[in-house]
Amino acid sequence: MNNQASSVTHTRVNVRMLSFDYRPTKVADYFVVVFPAFLVLVLSLWFYTGSHGSDDLGYADLAYSMLDPTQANGPAGHHAGRVGMTIPLAGVFALFGVNDYSLSLLSMLSTVVTAGLLAKLTQRSFGNMAAIIAGCLYAFFPPTINLASDFIPEPLLNLELTLASVLFLGTLGQETGAGIKNYLAGLLIGAAYLTTEVGALMVGVFAIYLLVSRQFRPVHLWVLAGFLTVFCAELLGHAIIHGNAFYRYSLGAKYMEDPMLVSANADLAYRLFKSYPSYFVYPNWEFGISGPLLLIAGVYGVVKFRTCSFFVIWAAVIFVFYNFISVSMSHYVVLPAASRLINPGCLPLLVLAGVALSDLWQTLNRRAGPQIKTLSMAVIVTLLGGQILVSLLCMSLLDKRGGFTGLLARNVEMASVRLQNIPALTLISDGQSARLFKYYRQYRPQDSYIDMKSAVDALGQNSKIDQQKPIFALLNMPLLYEKNLTGGLYGGGLSLNNDAIALTQWIVDHCGLIFSANVDTGQSIFEKKFGHARIEKLLNIKNHGNNENDTLTKVKVFQCGDPARANDARPNDATQIIQR
Repeated sequence: MNNQASSVTHTRVNVRMLSFDYRPTKVADYFVVVFPAFLVLVLSLWFYTGSHGSDDLGYADLAYSMLDPTQANGPAGHHAGRVGMTIPLAGVFALFGVNDYSLSLLSMLSTVVTAGLLAKLTQRSFGNMAAIIAGCLYAFFPPTINLASDFIPEPLLNLELTLASVLFLGTLGQETGAGIKNYLAGLLIGAAYLTTEVGALMVGVFAIYLLVSRQFRPVHLWVLAGFLTVFCAELLGHAIIHGNAFYRYSLGAKYMEDPMLVSANADLAYRLFKSYPSYFVYPNWEFGISGPLLLIAGVYGVVKFRTCSFFVIWAAVIFVFYNFISVSMSHYVVLPAASRLINPGCLPLLVLAGVALSDLWQTLNRRAGPQIKTLSMAVIVTLLGGQILVSLLCMSLLDKRGGFTGLLARNVEMASVRLQNIPALTLISDGQSARLFKYYRQYRPQDSYIDMKSAVDALGQNSKIDQQKPIFALLNMPLLYEKNLTGGLYGGGLSLNNDAIALTQWIVDHCGLIFSANVDTGQSIFEKKFGHARIEKLLNIKNHGNNENDTLTKVKVFQCGDPARANDARPNDATQIIQR
């Protein structure tokens, strides 16, 4: 071991350098940090998804309402308290406009930078080999790329927590600038808390690590000071704006009624002891075959706890929180299991996986004979190659647009493209499709929206809808079959009203068909569940596709007007098949 490695080993920081043929150079040090970030950038662009039409849509609505309060969408939910998400997004919208690229910009940049920071964090503690392995594992970890273009808290949270950890661990064994770095780390944890509530747990991670490693010094109190600066600023801001310092904590009342939350607590034993562990035991679309590797890495970290304690504590705190925390103070109610929620806890496990593979490589290199060494290296390379291929498969085949809500988003995007040249219009549709349409129309203030139930009520009262602007009715077809397709109702808020069938009949009688965007890859799913004839009978709408095989539509848009003109719409003139 060279002098540099020896000097590092005797500091108060638990740092190990590679001991076999390790010759640190500036080029190598930069490469192991930059290459994973570059790899993540390439993969993120290659597997770019765009809007998922779910939580990202909610954050987009909240962010734009900061720029134009007239576009607010009714009562705020718990997402409204996460100003660490909405304020930066509002700034991006102000600079680049409202579109899928600006919506995903912050998530993608955060994911790319996190790759370099994670490699840097590993490099400081375990050397370049572990760093490059951990960085590449992060790049080929399916959730990394699947979440990179989805504007949700986890990509931003990962960046903030990783950077805070780099600053915090960099102060151990140092005196110069330790206070400033710890304060900045505390500010970053505060920013993570503003992004999502779980970010505050990193204060506990730092505290537990300092106690376990017996490295606590008064200068580390600056971490707490930095966090409290942000926390108190939030309380003051809510007190001034809303008249309630704890406004953020009053926003989650309706969440207790969410069907997903209720369903998660119906079988509590399964939720607590099988839901999250299954991600790490069985191959699955979310993690690919990375789960068992992360599980082995966690066990290895526990065995090597003296040198890996920080990362073990980091992972354990996140997993214990999400698996057992109750969202109610009056009775025990756990959160629904979701792979993206535990993503911040997977970061330290990826570091430990890099360490374990690096140590294995070194052990074989030092002790194994030539034949055993060659065979072992081939096995390791083959397993890692299989891991990469399966991860790429998961990235490419997993529904990239958020499943059911993503399908709704694609449909509405097609409709908005067709109607983009109409400066002002009135849209009759369900609430979710209307929100998506408003987003894809860049929140035009001159547009108006009427929900399905109001339109049916107006029809029943023989009242007329103001036709000063062109009126369109949008039927987002999957909503009619949501329960059949997904097994339930997403949040209880997306399904059409019971009078929707009456409205579709009214549309047939009063509207002319503008276009129908035909099903491609999803057609067999619909036909298998319902059959073409049954759907046509249910909707009482004849499909005028140019191709006789295009018998089932994802989305139909109708222009409402004189009923006498509705029958004048000829298939070749009034129908436009939009293929993506």
